[in-house]
Amino acid sequence: MRDAVDAACRVDRDPETGALHEVRGAMWLGPSKTQTAARRIDLPPFLAALLQEVMDSHDQDQVFVIADDRWHRRSNFARRLWRPACDGDAERDWPHVLPGAVFHGLRHHHKTMLDELGIDDALKYERMGHRMPGIAGVYSHVTDAMRHNLRQRLQQRWTDLTGRRP
Repeated sequence: MRDAVDAACRVDRDPETGALHEVRGAMWLGPSKTQTAARRIDLPPFLAALLQEVMDSHDQDQVFVIADDRWHRRSNFARRLWRPACDGDAERDWPHVLPGAVFHGLRHHHKTMLDELGIDDALKYERMGHRMPGIAGVYSHVTDAMRHNLRQRLQQRWTDLTGRRP
């Protein structure tokens, strides 16, 4: 939801309405599968700016909507946007980016990227919506310094890969 995005470059996933459910054609906002799925997701400046562009393009409560301001259906999104964006679409002049990629695979890729960037385990677990196991989960906590470091490293990775600055 639009009100879950704040100017501090983060998205707060609401525990009661943070998940879009789609069952037998019906769609509604409801609770996530687990308590830890309702979490704060810190965004680097480039991503916050891109998200703001999307929100500025319409006035709906939901951030990502289709042309008639309704929610994306999973199959429609996959067929009309995700597959062409990953595999390429000659009619739209879109090059292939991640041929064969599946949406859920982004979580795996993101976790690997966080590992490469040396992000603290406590923050990685929180960001992925998981509970940190064992005694480390009892004694490790996410700090503002960790969040700042994450945003900086993600921003630097974007800048290094694209040559763009926010």
